Amino acid sequence: MINRSKKDVLPRTTATTVNLKKRRGVKSKRKSRKKVNKCIIFFVLPVTAVLSFCIGGYTFYKLSLSSTSTSTSSSSSWSSSSKSYPTFKVWPASKTVTLVDDDTIEPSFPYFGSSVLDVLQYEPLGGERFTEYKDGEVPYDINERDIKISNHIANERKQHIKNAMKFAWDGYTTRAYGADEIKPVTGRPNKKKFGGIAVTLVDALDTLWIMDMKEEFELARQWIKDHLSFDTSTKVSVFETTIRSLGGLLSAYEWSGATVFLEKAEDLATRLLKSFDRSMIGIPFGEINLSTGQSNNNKWSKCKSRSDVCGLIAEVGSLQVEFGTLAKNTNNPQYREMPDAAFDKLKSLEVLNGLYSNMIEVTNVGQLKASLGGVLTFGGTTDSFYEYMLKLWLQGNKKEDKYRDMYDKAIESMHNLLLTQSPATQLWIIGNIRSKYMRKKQAQQRRPQLDHPDTHRRKREKYHERGGARRKLGDYDRFDPYAHRGEPNDHDHPRDHPQEDPLDFLYYPDEPHDPDDHHRPRGGRQHGEPYYPDHLDEPPDEPFYPDQPDDRNDHHRPRDGRHVKPDPHSHHDKPYYPDAHLLRPDHLQDPSFDNPHQSQGLSLNMEHLTCFMGGLLALGAYTDPQGIESKRAQRDLKTARAITYTCYQMYALMPTGLAPESFDGKNGYRPARGAAYYLLRPETVESLYILHFLTKDPIYREWGWEIFQSIEKYCKTAFGYGEYDDVTEVDLQPRDSTESFFFAETLKYLYLLFDTESEIDILNKHVFNTEAHPLRVFKD
Repeated sequence: MINRSKKDVLPRTTATTVNLKKRRGVKSKRKSRKKVNKCIIFFVLPVTAVLSFCIGGYTFYKLSLSSTSTSTSSSSSWSSSSKSYPTFKVWPASKTVTLVDDDTIEPSFPYFGSSVLDVLQYEPLGGERFTEYKDGEVPYDINERDIKISNHIANERKQHIKNAMKFAWDGYTTRAYGADEIKPVTGRPNKKKFGGIAVTLVDALDTLWIMDMKEEFELARQWIKDHLSFDTSTKVSVFETTIRSLGGLLSAYEWSGATVFLEKAEDLATRLLKSFDRSMIGIPFGEINLSTGQSNNNKWSKCKSRSDVCGLIAEVGSLQVEFGTLAKNTNNPQYREMPDAAFDKLKSLEVLNGLYSNMIEVTNVGQLKASLGGVLTFGGTTDSFYEYMLKLWLQGNKKEDKYRDMYDKAIESMHNLLLTQSPATQLWIIGNIRSKYMRKKQAQQRRPQLDHPDTHRRKREKYHERGGARRKLGDYDRFDPYAHRGEPNDHDHPRDHPQEDPLDFLYYPDEPHDPDDHHRPRGGRQHGEPYYPDHLDEPPDEPFYPDQPDDRNDHHRPRDGRHVKPDPHSHHDKPYYPDAHLLRPDHLQDPSFDNPHQSQGLSLNMEHLTCFMGGLLALGAYTDPQGIESKRAQRDLKTARAITYTCYQMYALMPTGLAPESFDGKNGYRPARGAAYYLLRPETVESLYILHFLTKDPIYREWGWEIFQSIEKYCKTAFGYGEYDDVTEVDLQPRDSTESFFFAETLKYLYLLFDTESEIDILNKHVFNTEAHPLRVFKD
C-alpha cells in the first residue's frame, strides 16, 4: 500500500467548485440561445412570412395569367378609311432590344403565363378570349418591363420546344433515318413518297442548326455526303421538291458554309430545270422523273393533251426564291432565267385587278391564260404565289419594283373583295370566290349604263315581245320617278336586265377609262390614291341600292343610286359599294348588316393555309415604300393582327386546342365540312412569329404557347408527333403520318417565337422561303 501525504491529495472541494462554474457557464449560454431562438421563432419569422406573403402576392397578382377572364371587346372601328389609326410603339426589329433594368416600371400586359409544361394537367382554355384583339387593335402599350418579363418566360419555354424537336428527331434517326418521312405511331419509314431522297432529313437541316443541335447536324451532313442521291425513278412534284429539298440544302449551305450542300443543290436544280424542256411557253410541268428528266402534268390536272401545260399557279410562281439563291451562290445566272421568265408569264396574264385564278391553262393557239374554272383565293394552290411577290422584292434588296407592285395591287383587291367578317362569329376572314363569277367581268369590265338609249336593246325588245310592255302603270311606281305624272319611262328598267354576274356591279378603278362607259371614273387612279366615284370628294354616307331609279340631277352617284328604303322582299335590294375597301368594313361592324357578297359567290370558309397572310401583311406593312406610318401600311398591319387573331381562335375554339384544316365562317364555331383534321401545319405559328418579331407584343407568344401545349397533349406518339383526325374529339389517337414541314416549319417557327438571341433578321438580312428556310438577302 502506498501512503500519501496530505499535500499529495487534492482538495475535493476545489475541483468541484471549478466544474460547477464551468457547468453554470454552459447553462447560461444555452439559456441565452433559447431566448434568441424563441425571439426568432415567435417574432422574426412571423413578421418575415407576412412581408414575404404580401410582396409575393402582389407580384403574382401583377404577373399571373388571367386566361379564363373574358376581356371587354374593343369598341373602336375597323374602317380602313378612318382618318386615324390606333397608336402603338414600333420596336426596333433587331435580335435584341435595349431594356431599362428598372423594376419600378409597371407591366401593362396582363396575360403573362407560366413556362411549366404539364401535359397531363393541361386542358385547352377555350375560345372567345382576348376579344380586345379581334378587330386588329393594339389594346396595351407594351413597355420595356413587358418585354423583359416576356423574354424571361420565353427562354424557359424555348427549351421545351427544343426538347420536342430532340424527341421527334430521335424517333426519326433511330427508326427511319434517311427516309422521306417517319410514321410516328408504328415507327416505320416511308421511303416512297418522294422517291427516297431523304426529304425530312434535308428539310430539317437548318432547324437543327438554329436550335444549336450541331452534333445532329454534323451527322446529317455526313450522311448526305455519303448516301444522298437524286437519281430516283419516282416522279416527284417540282414545286414540293424545290421548296423542301432545294431550299433546305441552300439554307444549310448559307448557315454552315459546308460545300457539300451547295454541290447537292446544283445536282438537284439541274434535274428540276428539265421540267421546262417540253414546255412550249416556258411554264414547267408539275411532275418530273429526276432520273430520266421526263416530265408531265400532275395526275389530277384536266389538260386535253399531254403536251399542254396546266396546273396550279402556286406551283409555277413559287420556284424563284430558291433558284435565285442558287444562282447567287454559284455565280451562274442561268439557274434563275427560266423560273424568272415563268413568273413574268404569270404577271402578263389578264387578271381581275391583281387577283389570279388558282388554275392556269394553255389555249388552243398556245397562249397561257387563267382558268375560268378556278378560284380566287389566298389559300391553298395560290398562297405562296402571292407570298413570293413580296419576298422576291425583299430578296432583291427592294430593287425590283415590279414584284412589289404586283403585291400591292393584289392586297388592295383582297381588301376590296375577299376580306369580310363572319356573320356568325364576327371574326375577320379572307374568303374566296370562284372564277366563274368573274367571266362577264373579264369580258366586259363593267355593266353598261342602263339609261343609255342603246343599252341592252335586244334584251329590251325581247322583253316587250314577251308582253312586258303591257304592265300596269302602278308597277313602275317603286322604280320610276316619272310614273306618277303619267310620263313615258325612257329609262331601261332594272327588271329588263337580270344580274348575270353577281359581282358585275363592283368598280375596278385601276383600269383605263372608256369614254363610252359613263360608270367609270375619269382616267382611273394610281396605286395608293383614294378613289371616289364620279369625282366625289368624300365617300357617300349610305350604301347604294341598285334597284332604285336613276336621278339624272345627282352626279355623285352611279346608276340606281337613290337613297330609299329597300324592299325587303326583293333579292336585288342589296347594298351597293362602289369602293368596298372604303365602305364595307365599317358596315360589317354591325352584326345585322347583310354582307352583299355572301349571296354573290363569296365563300366564308377560311383555310388554315390562309393563315400565313397575317405574317405576310405585317411584313409588307413594315417594308412599305410609303413607310410604316402610311395609311396603307397601317391598314395592312391592322388586317394582319385581325386575321392572326382569327387563326388563333381556330385553335382555341376547338375542344383539343388544335385547328381544323378549314374553318366554317358562315355557320358558327366549327370546322368546315370534311375538314376537321389537323396536319401539324405551320401557318398560324408563322404569323405569330413574324408579328412578335415586328411588334414585340407578348400576346403572340402566349397564343403560340397554348398551341404548342395542345400539340404535346394530343399529337405526341411513341416516335414523334402525328396528325390528328378530328379536332372536335379529345379521345382519338394521332395518325401514323408526319409531313416533313413539321420539322422544317412548325417546330422552327415555335422555337424562333421564343428565341431571344436569334440571328435571323427578316427586315434586313433574311427571307424565308415558303418552307421556312431562311435565305440571305442579295446585298449587291
